[in-house]
Amino acid sequence: MNVAVRNAIRKVTRPLQLHGGPSDALRQAATTSFHQNIIDKWKTTDGSNWSYFAQAESPEWTKAFWIEGGRYKRLFDQLDLTSLVELACGQGRHSFQVVNRCERLWLVDSSVDALSNARKRFSAHPHVTTVISIDGLSFTEIPDSSATAVFSYDAMVHFELLTVACYIAETARVLRPGGRGLFHHSNYAENPTGQIDENPGWRNFMTTDVMNHLLSRSGLRILEQTVFDRENPKGDALTMFEKPTR
Repeated sequence: MNVAVRNAIRKVTRPLQLHGGPSDALRQAATTSFHQNIIDKWKTTDGSNWSYFAQAESPEWTKAFWIEGGRYKRLFDQLDLTSLVELACGQGRHSFQVVNRCERLWLVDSSVDALSNARKRFSAHPHVTTVISIDGLSFTEIPDSSATAVFSYDAMVHFELLTVACYIAETARVLRPGGRGLFHHSNYAENPTGQIDENPGWRNFMTTDVMNHLLSRSGLRILEQTVFDRENPKGDALTMFEKPTR
């Protein structure tokens, strides 16, 4: 393991707060210009990469996640959707696929305008709540131990490692015992000191080993993990995990 990776892991795991959401120290460490740069790309329609949402809304792009028997759908079907949280939901294109299977659905994002569009999309569904993550690190509006499942698709691949650490700690807080999570994240081990704009497919620095370490330190148990080609050979990953019942 190189020095940059080792130092990043040490910086993250020292301040993690088991089950209670990210500690103040972790949030402070994660609040960097690199983190803010990513948020600003999509926060409003004036963001430098707002056009991404139009591309992501295309049927072809969305379909890949919901193909019967595909890698995403096979794992997603193992989640209990009774009380579902989608992190970095954008305009809600993924949750819309399963909205009628949920008793409660929370949509979390740091983009004001994306959530505004999501509210319009889900206006006929009173069991759906949109949650603005003002700092892009937490979603305190969702109560402790209230979710049966948490998932994130096609967004966490861009996040800073410390941002991911905060979302993992928050996920550990909101999951019920026995609840599961499914994260689509980067497996790009190059350029640990760089920015996403410099990396293929805007994949940020993260590996499956680092993800497993962060999950375990928040008291979550890894159930299954797979790596696959997307923008880079074996550059993306899916990790499914569970909050132990005791």
